[in-house]
Amino acid sequence: MSLSASRRWLSALLAGLLLIPGIGRGEPGEVRDLPYGLSLYHFFQDRYFSAITDLMVADERKTIAHQKDEADLLLGSLYLAYGLEKASGGLFERILEQQVEPAVADRVWFNLARLRYEQGALDEAVTALERIGDHLPPVREAERRNLLANIFLKQKQYDKAIAVLKDFSGDAAWEAYARFNLGVALVKTGRLDEGIDQLEDVGELDTDDWELLALRDKANLALGFAWLRADKPRASAEAFARVRLRGPLSNKALLGIGWAWNRQGLLEQSLVPWMELKVRSPLDPAVQESLLAIPYTIEQLDKPKLALVNYTDASARFDQQLAEIRQLRKAVAEGELLRALRPGNLDDESGESIYRATLPKALSVPYIYRLMASNDFRSALRNYQDLNYLNYVLVRWERYLPVFTLMLKERRAAYEKKLPAVTSDRLLEQLEDLRRRRDELAAELARVEEEHDLRALANADEAELLDTLADLRKRLEKLAGNPDAEAAQARYRLFHGILTWQIEADYVPRMWRLKRGLQRLDEALAQTEAQYASLRQAWQKAPRTFEGFDDRIRGQLQRIRQLKARVEGLRRNQEKTVERLALAEIDRQEQRLKSYLVRARFAQARIYDRLARMQPPPPDVVGPGDPVPGAPVPSSAKPPAEAAPANGEGGK
Repeated sequence: MSLSASRRWLSALLAGLLLIPGIGRGEPGEVRDLPYGLSLYHFFQDRYFSAITDLMVADERKTIAHQKDEADLLLGSLYLAYGLEKASGGLFERILEQQVEPAVADRVWFNLARLRYEQGALDEAVTALERIGDHLPPVREAERRNLLANIFLKQKQYDKAIAVLKDFSGDAAWEAYARFNLGVALVKTGRLDEGIDQLEDVGELDTDDWELLALRDKANLALGFAWLRADKPRASAEAFARVRLRGPLSNKALLGIGWAWNRQGLLEQSLVPWMELKVRSPLDPAVQESLLAIPYTIEQLDKPKLALVNYTDASARFDQQLAEIRQLRKAVAEGELLRALRPGNLDDESGESIYRATLPKALSVPYIYRLMASNDFRSALRNYQDLNYLNYVLVRWERYLPVFTLMLKERRAAYEKKLPAVTSDRLLEQLEDLRRRRDELAAELARVEEEHDLRALANADEAELLDTLADLRKRLEKLAGNPDAEAAQARYRLFHGILTWQIEADYVPRMWRLKRGLQRLDEALAQTEAQYASLRQAWQKAPRTFEGFDDRIRGQLQRIRQLKARVEGLRRNQEKTVERLALAEIDRQEQRLKSYLVRARFAQARIYDRLARMQPPPPDVVGPGDPVPGAPVPSSAKPPAEAAPANGEGGK
């Protein structure tokens, strides 16, 4: 399965990932695990590599607790986007082995069906589709029916495909794609009437959706050529007329409607769309075809001189395009195309970055766009982009690993520098000093409690007052017996009694606070000693914690270099594939141009001969009864044989 085939439906499939009611135990659209939400953030930016990395890391660390099924479903779908079919299928099957909710199981069965379809196991895909219940949202259910119809088309079971599409209700886009594919398949197998009915349903869609408009144009184009092959040019012209004049299929429609009018004998009218084609890009095969169709029709109008002028102009244009083709082949061979296609910013893993156009301006843009029209080339280019990004990631990781080595070295040096200070006896002595001071405080508190020492419980103000009263008492003692000192002694006893009573009344709370403080001090000391012991042990073991990192870094570096070599080899092979596909497309264009050039020059020679025979012949040049060559119809006058894509699919 190609990457482009997977990515064609991956975004549509996962776009409804959070829209199904009842996912997990959360509300619709709720993300309950941060790693899962981060992977979704990267996914919706088309950063699939980052999304896969996030999910794999989360799975390794067991950090997704609530939405594991949804995360595994997303991871399996991302694996499938990178073409890892075995890993994707195994993950889907493991999800189904668990007890998952019906909504999750239906989405897993749907993914498995898509996987089996891409692998070509059509019967297994049908079995998986039939296991799906009724828990898919409407848009996914419509896609399921479209997928089932496509399987029946591949198996040429057209009646079953019609039965699937009968009474189709749901998403209009998927129904239109299914009917288009069915119509093309029926036309190719000769069931023209049934196929045309399906194509007309699509060709008459009333819509302003750009995707459906493109499909409508495609259906009308297929209808036009189908009617043309059935020799019904009037109906063919009506179908071609419904194609938008400025759409991507307008060139083919203009060519087709010209032939439809030509078949009806409306020769001058058929020139109108072809003259419009003539001024468009000469790289388009329809434009190249018109350069031959115009003079052929003019010749049918019996205007050989004007036809000759147009054939001459066509020959000159074909010669000019062949010269450009040769220049382009040289540029591709010298690697300029690959340089032009490399993204301007390798850090953009989504592949949507602007390309550097290093080819000559006259050649690069139109021819690159022509190459992009090929599915095979787009797929090869996408693979090449992925390999470029993977190589960029590996180079970045290889550049980071020496940084890890330096970080490890610096961290080890810092540990070794701090280890002596942490493990020295100085900190232990400080702890022992704190413990000694704590014991002194505990002894003092016990003494105060035992001796009921009120002064020891006094605060600063109370202690100052007690000191003042003690000094006053000494002075009063010196005045003992003096009648004038009795009043002062009475006031001293009053003040001392009041202060002592205040301290005594607050004795119990103050003692409790002191004991509580001592208890907290004990707790802090115990915690400090435990932390010191843990720190001492950790720092002593620190050198051993660095063991193994050097080997792991060296091992990862070796693995990255091996992966780089492998990716580089794959990238060189992919470069050759891109160049080979580009050269193959260039060869096809060159062969077509050479064929057109031969036709144009043959027609020129034929008209020159015709004009010469229309003049009076010189004596003895043309004898009586010599036949005049006729005007054979060039092969360019025949409408293209194919009206639809070779694979019979409409793109979905």
